[in-house]
Amino acid sequence: MVRRNSLDLELSVAPVDCIRALRQLCESKGWSLERHEGARLVDRFAIIMPMAQSARTLGLKVLDGPLMGLELTTWSEVRGSAGAVHICS
Repeated sequence: MVRRNSLDLELSVAPVDCIRALRQLCESKGWSLERHEGARLVDRFAIIMPMAQSARTLGLKVLDGPLMGLELTTWSEVRGSAGAVHICS
């Protein structure tokens, strides 16, 4: 079975802006894209114990060109009381 390689980065840029930047770059090069939306289970740490929450995900997959097969998925999660963390995978 093949294991997918992924790298998760915490960003200061909103998920919508990440997707928009990749979409504009790929469209300027003439590459075709596939959009996807979904949900991801994330943990939010309360005072005593973690609580599971669902986070909305946005993503793009490059279908041709030199980056064929590249997928970018982004979401925001609130881990504590400090505010949202934006993650790009």
